[in-house]
Amino acid sequence: MMPTMIEVPFFCDQHVLRFAPDVPCFEETIRPVVDRVLMVADGALAKARIEPGSIRGILLVGGSCQIPFVRDQLRQRYGRRLHTTPSDLMWVVAMGAAAHHRDLMKHPTRALKPRLGCDLYVRTYDQGKLTEALLASADQQLPLVKYEREFALNAGARAVTIELLTEAGSGGGLVPLARRDIGINVAHVRTIQLRVDIDASRLIAVSVANPRTRAPIDAKIEVRGDVAGSDADLAALAAEYGFAAPPLPRGTGSQRLAVGIDLGTTTSEVAVWHGSRPCPEKVGQPLHSTVWVSGASKPETGVPAYSVHRKEEGFFAHFKVDIGRGGGGKYSAGGRDWPPCILAAYVLRELWDRVTAAHGKGGYLEEAVITVPHDFTEDQRREVTVAARLAGIAVPVLQNEPEAAFAYYSEVEDKTLGTDSRQTYMVVDFGGGTTDVSVVHLDEHRRRSVVAGLGDTRLGGNDLTSAIAERALEDFLRTHDMTLDAKARDRYLFELWPRADRFKEAFALSMLSD
Repeated sequence: MMPTMIEVPFFCDQHVLRFAPDVPCFEETIRPVVDRVLMVADGALAKARIEPGSIRGILLVGGSCQIPFVRDQLRQRYGRRLHTTPSDLMWVVAMGAAAHHRDLMKHPTRALKPRLGCDLYVRTYDQGKLTEALLASADQQLPLVKYEREFALNAGARAVTIELLTEAGSGGGLVPLARRDIGINVAHVRTIQLRVDIDASRLIAVSVANPRTRAPIDAKIEVRGDVAGSDADLAALAAEYGFAAPPLPRGTGSQRLAVGIDLGTTTSEVAVWHGSRPCPEKVGQPLHSTVWVSGASKPETGVPAYSVHRKEEGFFAHFKVDIGRGGGGKYSAGGRDWPPCILAAYVLRELWDRVTAAHGKGGYLEEAVITVPHDFTEDQRREVTVAARLAGIAVPVLQNEPEAAFAYYSEVEDKTLGTDSRQTYMVVDFGGGTTDVSVVHLDEHRRRSVVAGLGDTRLGGNDLTSAIAERALEDFLRTHDMTLDAKARDRYLFELWPRADRFKEAFALSMLSD
């Protein structure tokens, strides 16, 4: 039984801390955080250039959307129907990814043609000479082999840089998605043909050919990013950080299983869909997306963040937001760096082990659909793929999280959702550590695509918990006429945090039951 109040005996000079707010007090405490979520939703609609009245409904994702006050504020703000599920909202994305994997296995041609989802521009540099052009529009299908262009090298030039960019939003200019530095190793070449291939996960490959013969040209293509993805690089990383061999099928059963993984900022979930069953199944409990590098023989995965002090060396959390961006030195322990990509691989391996243990006797596993935020760049997507390969998982496609949520609601929870074409929905993903709001459109061919998205990587359900812990401490200090210095305050808030988190869940459930 979860507590519906916070009570801590012998707290702070042997006093008893007791915090039992009524509904108005609870809502007042969390309102500032919820208001920030609404601001993100307003921004997503503005970025999509869509009025609230134009959306058909709001799809709820993430455990924090189970709080009635959050739902009430969304309903009052936008006046649209809220779509929810009797299942835990934390599992929506993972189960949607499993549904997409099942569709991929049944209809590979259809399932492998999502839309690009954003206008893509190409910019090339040749000895200071800049060329920029539209590569592809947002409504074009993937895989995309669109950009083939002859490129005349300036006299003496033997290096070209190609950048791919997309719009940041209304008036926001262009932001880079990927960059390739190309070195041409053939001295007599004066003209080259650049070719850009974009696969269904929006991963980008660049190749160089002779424009007359179409024969490949010897070129060294360097990719920006923390971790390269060649087989040699993967083998070296696997040996250095203790990962096993390349991906191999697991399980002893005859039925191939559809697997979906939601690699989350705070928690990660995995779901499986057996071909003969009516809906996907959860596998185990949510896994805390944490890695603790201590004196143990191997890093420990899934330790709750509130059970280890934030300043503990070698305890890493919230590293998803830094994948593909570099760790900036903050992921170091034991005299070595732990890139976010490597930390994500440990989490993915633990999830893959869970699936094998739970379903390996009834089926076999080859691959999984893994979800990523809509605004992940090509470098970030590539490093998620590298993390999956290190964990022993083959990835047929990376799916955008809001599209996975829509897949769950339309294919599992409510099959009448989206039966009409040309519908637009807003997906509100209020998770533990991040908030993402996306506008998802269903076109006349019933293809799902993200029109626009906006997120805050420093806003989530943990902020609700922190607000409750701070309110409980402030009420306690006021009652006993006490003050604390910054160090003591931090220590007591750390002690209160897990109790405040359990209270938040229990209080929300009691409000739902009422």
